Amino acid sequence: TNKIYFSHPDPKLDLFRNNLKIWSTSNLGATWEGHVVVWHKAAGYSALTVMDDGQLGVFHGYPQRP
Repeated sequence: TNKIYFSHPDPKLDLFRNNLKIWSTSNLGATWEGHVVVWHKAAGYSALTVMDDGQLGVFHGYPQRP
């Protein structure tokens, strides 16, 4: 698609790492378009991959309480 995809938490209050969202750009990062929140709860680091069927896959970690 000639796009670059990026995933990162997008918290409403900038206090927590939650609302893991995926963005894309088609102009080498000059502007970014937000697509979808894939996880609303706490979200740590994430990684994206293109699946065999062409879909975008996301792997992320989140803290667990003891």
